[in-house]
Amino acid sequence: MGLVHRKKPDNSLPAAGPPREEISHSESATRRRRDFFFFFLLLLLTSAAARRSASRRPDGAARAGSTRPALALEKAPVSREAAAQRSRSPLLIRGVAQRGAVPEEMQRLGDFRLPPFFNYPPYFTLQPVRETREKQVQLWKDLILDYCRSQKLYIISLEEDFPLFSNPKIERSLSHEAKEVFLAALVNEGRAEWMDKGHKKCLILWLRIQDWANYILNFVKDNGLEDSVMTVEEIRSGIETHGTELAGIDRGVLMRALKLLEQKGKAAIFKGTSADDEGVKFSA
Repeated sequence: MGLVHRKKPDNSLPAAGPPREEISHSESATRRRRDFFFFFLLLLLTSAAARRSASRRPDGAARAGSTRPALALEKAPVSREAAAQRSRSPLLIRGVAQRGAVPEEMQRLGDFRLPPFFNYPPYFTLQPVRETREKQVQLWKDLILDYCRSQKLYIISLEEDFPLFSNPKIERSLSHEAKEVFLAALVNEGRAEWMDKGHKKCLILWLRIQDWANYILNFVKDNGLEDSVMTVEEIRSGIETHGTELAGIDRGVLMRALKLLEQKGKAAIFKGTSADDEGVKFSA
């Protein structure tokens, strides 16, 4: 009788995946990574939306929670008027930055139009650099002559308020030293004269005495007044001189000009019973 071979039972375990504990740990890590990815994506989307919202704000406000101001506020825009004002300024005082136009500029003094430099504080302080001061002095000389001529002013007192020497809009005034420097420059050019040794009053000659004499002579010729007699007061306030430079002329300046004409044989001055009766006869 033959032998029957029986198959032995296989007691070995079948191949399987990792233990259940390991499976649970791996799934948890995967979920954490997925959650972190979605959270990061949501954060990016939220930040982008906030930036778009801030950029659409008309007032250029900064994003909420940001310490950096919006770009529109980082650099204040310069208006066209401010840029034009800078370009018109004939002198840039060294070490002083001109930051746009003055909020409230003083454009006129009565009916007299003021130059642009009158609204810049550095021009009211004597400049230490020689070249800069020369330009500053020239500007003030021209301004004083133009203003006095337009207003028919002849005497400036350094101890009294003179409207041209201060600008209340920028809270600046010329010092006594600056006034004397500017007027002394006019004196040196024959456009002004000190009326006292203490330099407290200054006679402004927006026309020199010789120029006044020539002006009077031309006025006489243009109006056919040769060989005619006029009183000094008629020259100063008469109908013939109305609307001319002679209207309201300082009496002292007029007499000096007439005496100069008399020395040249172009006029003869007659004394009257009073100063108002003084007359002059012009010759061809």
